[in-house]
Amino acid sequence: HWLLRVPGRDPRWRKRTQALSLGFVCVSEMATPSPAVTGFSEFQAVILAGGNGRKLYPLVEFGNVKPMIPVCNRPLISYQIELLEKSGFTEVIVLTTGTTHDRVAEYISSREGPLKPTVVCTNSYESADSLAEIAHLIHGNFFVISCDTILDGTTLQNMADVHRTTDAGVTVLLHPLSPDEMTASSKAKSEKRDLVALDSRVLREGSRSVAGADRSHSSSTSGASFYSSSSTDRSQQLLYFHPADSAETTKFRLKRSLLTRHPDLTVHYDMLDGHVYIFSKWALDLIPDLPDTKSIQRSLIPYMILNQFQQTEGSEASQSEKDFALIDDYNSSNFSNIRRNRCFAYISDVYCKRCNNLRLFLEVNRDISKGNMKYKPSGKQEAKRHYVGEHVEISPKTAMATGSVIGSNTKIGDKCSIKSSVVGINCQIGNDVKIANSVLMDGCIVHENTIIQNSIVCSGVVINEGCTAK
Repeated sequence: HWLLRVPGRDPRWRKRTQALSLGFVCVSEMATPSPAVTGFSEFQAVILAGGNGRKLYPLVEFGNVKPMIPVCNRPLISYQIELLEKSGFTEVIVLTTGTTHDRVAEYISSREGPLKPTVVCTNSYESADSLAEIAHLIHGNFFVISCDTILDGTTLQNMADVHRTTDAGVTVLLHPLSPDEMTASSKAKSEKRDLVALDSRVLREGSRSVAGADRSHSSSTSGASFYSSSSTDRSQQLLYFHPADSAETTKFRLKRSLLTRHPDLTVHYDMLDGHVYIFSKWALDLIPDLPDTKSIQRSLIPYMILNQFQQTEGSEASQSEKDFALIDDYNSSNFSNIRRNRCFAYISDVYCKRCNNLRLFLEVNRDISKGNMKYKPSGKQEAKRHYVGEHVEISPKTAMATGSVIGSNTKIGDKCSIKSSVVGINCQIGNDVKIANSVLMDGCIVHENTIIQNSIVCSGVVINEGCTAK
């Protein structure tokens, strides 16, 4: 017989081991199921690719759909697929809707690479409802990632470790915003920030870190191998979650019992919800009980957080447990037959941005073209670290700076200057054109003596001679 101990789960395991007969052996390493035994990887992944991308207007006009918007001349969804492919996932499901299905399915069917995601068209535009529709395809714990999340592949392993060792119902990726990101977000009045409350005491439970933040090597997770994580990454219990796209709130209420049990509670307004989550399979059973708006961010995760403070099945809740909820958004009687769970946030300083508005679309294009990430733009890399597609004509009198991307079948005239910019496919650039820190979508025509700075030029736009766009 074997006694398997999961590190971090129960610090009292030694006392129970001493009481067992001599026929038992204690194993100190965490055991994970083998793909050969289960028939599928321990973690599946779901990419949400059904959004209408209204914040990216007018980029989503004229037949463009959000998952297929070109970022450095690659479809936006290609970055999530590459992340999961390099991490070793073998089962990936792409959820689409009627407006995005045809374009996404066509791209994935023609895409080269070992990972062949399954494309499913759902009937709902709400993310939680869409998950419920594919519940029969989910075999166990699963990742969910939005098609607009651009993430360096250095956090998935530690997120998986946190989810396993804490037996969490959900693990949420949070990214601390830098001062520059906070300033840029504040200047854009239309952008709201996420509001979360965390308890850091979990880092000190037991004899080792729950987050596994000291790991400096890459490891494998039942067929899925991951990059190593930053030493600054950490995990904390998630006590409150108000996503940026929810109805605006100016205040919220903390009950005394919550502060008593979690004296290290901290409310954050400087964290980005990366829209990367790990759910336990049983979380799918909660979706039918959600309010009318069945969204992962606005209803499912808050519902599970509130569930942390309710009684287990068959037990009577004390008055303190009944009063423990952070807010009264849901009827607590709905939890009487739901298992107890804990919700965690995995906080990572690695690159993470959501390409869900025009400002961030421009930033992500710049970051990738300048080589600030491991992702490569479309095209062949030239000597000066710019990328050029096929059948491109560039005048020898044109200056190309580092961090520029030129799409296929594009023509660029004499005495042009292109700095830290992305030019799409089938574009025509006249003589004496200066382009800096900008993105030109496919099929643009720019006539002579034109200046374009810090701008996005939509597909098919014609800019006349002598114009300036800043």
